[in-house]
Amino acid sequence: RAEQYEKALGEYNINVRARNFLVFQGDVADVAAKSPKELTAMIERLSGSDALKEDYDEAVEAKRAAEELTLFHYQKKKSLQSEQKVLRMQRDEASKFEQLDG
Repeated sequence: RAEQYEKALGEYNINVRARNFLVFQGDVADVAAKSPKELTAMIERLSGSDALKEDYDEAVEAKRAAEELTLFHYQKKKSLQSEQKVLRMQRDEASKFEQLDG
């Protein structure tokens, strides 16, 4: 893994094995001129995290689906609790009516 990282840095003429490695003139300016999106892509490529993008996207989608399902069940639970409360009130009212009638 570290070798891959060093190789990727080597593609940008960065030798991390040297004690005081050199960054060639213009390389810093080239990196500084990149847009945030290009910088992110470059860092992801150098770190190797771009290889995990598909797994990450799948995990994000699974998380979204789980959150949606959780929200659905929470709303259903609230609805059932509300219905249960109404039924209890109706039961209590019927019980009072039977006591008065009986």
